[in-house]
Amino acid sequence: MSLYGPMIDTCEAAIIINDADLSFGCMGCARTNELIKFLVRQKDIPKLDLYYPKSEEEGVQFVAAIKRFLDGLGGKK
Repeated sequence: MSLYGPMIDTCEAAIIINDADLSFGCMGCARTNELIKFLVRQKDIPKLDLYYPKSEEEGVQFVAAIKRFLDGLGGKK
């Protein structure tokens, strides 16, 4: 958390991925992942909360949702 805490404190937006594939991260990090998701959800910032895709069609929708979210943030181009 000493690495993630400062990033969470300064983040301006977040994308949260739920039910990720087991190979997405190690089991030893599961509690840290839950704590990070909790802390990010408490912040008053734009958030996109998605489920990890299970098929190619869901994967296309997943990427499209992330693109719409990022485009909607109105950052520098």
